[in-house]
Amino acid sequence: MKILHLKICLFLSSYAPVFYIALIRLQEDHNLGAIEMGTLFAITTVVLAHCFYYAYRGLFKHQHNKTQPEMDRQIVNVRPIKNELFTAYVVSFFLPILNTSFTSVADTLTFLIIMVLLFVLSLQVNMYYFNPLMLVLFKYQAFEVKVHDHHKLHPGDPQEAIILSKRDLDFFSDRPYLKLVKIKDGVYYHKHTYEKEEATADS
Repeated sequence: MKILHLKICLFLSSYAPVFYIALIRLQEDHNLGAIEMGTLFAITTVVLAHCFYYAYRGLFKHQHNKTQPEMDRQIVNVRPIKNELFTAYVVSFFLPILNTSFTSVADTLTFLIIMVLLFVLSLQVNMYYFNPLMLVLFKYQAFEVKVHDHHKLHPGDPQEAIILSKRDLDFFSDRPYLKLVKIKDGVYYHKHTYEKEEATADS
């Protein structure tokens, strides 16, 4: 349930501007009064503020983590993915606001269906964790990596994963050792980078 809550909060906060644009179009289409508009604006702001707060806690507030599982791992094949994720976000961002109208039930349903489809698609491609507004605001980056569990006797092949970090992993050594906090399967928060000797001593 916590992960589902996080997914919903990340999605809603990612598309926060869309909801405010929708409010403006709603006011234009139905000529809402100041009290009605103010009430809708306040409700939207409270919901989105909660989403931003919960999304920040879920993704980034792990530097002094005491609850989420921590692990020491070696990573390989580091690849920054923020630029391509931004491109996908911008394309999907314009879908719900192009020709947005609330003049009829059909138009309103179309807007809602588009938002639901975007949410479902973001889950299918594992993009729900990517909140571009928060990445820019808090200066985090997203990396696609392969994680190697050097503690296992027979570790097998490195597993593909996403790492969120304030550091530019592209400039680290080819096989750095990291202390990671597990957000969910395949998504990690980067706390610390070890020297190779330090990681070996810890293991």
